[in-house]
Amino acid sequence: MLLETLPLALGAAVSPIVLAITVAMLTGPGRTPRALAFLAGEAVPLLALAGLILLFGGGITLKVSPAALTALDLVFAGILLAVGLRALWRALHRVPAKPPSTDDSHANVAPRRAFAIGVGSMTTNFTSLLLYLPALKLVAAADLTTADELIAAALVIVLVLSTVWLPLSLTRIAPTTADAALARIAATFQRNERRVTIVLGLGFGLYLLVRGLNGL
Repeated sequence: MLLETLPLALGAAVSPIVLAITVAMLTGPGRTPRALAFLAGEAVPLLALAGLILLFGGGITLKVSPAALTALDLVFAGILLAVGLRALWRALHRVPAKPPSTDDSHANVAPRRAFAIGVGSMTTNFTSLLLYLPALKLVAAADLTTADELIAAALVIVLVLSTVWLPLSLTRIAPTTADAALARIAATFQRNERRVTIVLGLGFGLYLLVRGLNGL
């Protein structure tokens, strides 16, 4: 089960927007409390969804046929493929991409504001949520004890949030080196945001499509 859920979680962690905001949060004085508040805000929607799915997961697996659960894979696959194909169409037709953001409005904000930004950015991060939800569905549908479900869900959440806690950890270990490296990485991801969307949408969309078709 982990071999299927963890790649989905890693895919959900790849978010140019979240990475860019994280770098901004790590800019200026008081960055550690600000980044921790942002991390907590990012975790709120993930924990809420995990609680709902795990709470009702047992009931779903008992009351709904395997074919219905398989249909969820096909639904997620269809949405991801639509997102990826839309990005690919825009790239092939040279539709101008949104320029890399140079807005520093997320720097030097108060921790309370950083927490709210974290909640909002994850709630509207649809590409990541579309990969996070199938991972949680696998956890809920697996034949696991409650403790094992919680552990598996925690691993998924930790991986999804690695875009925030990993840069924060690096700034604590090697501040000077991490600052320059993170700024370059965030800029690269922003410039290639459309390519990232194409790879995630088509790659994981096809993966879920194949898995869903095999379950029919």
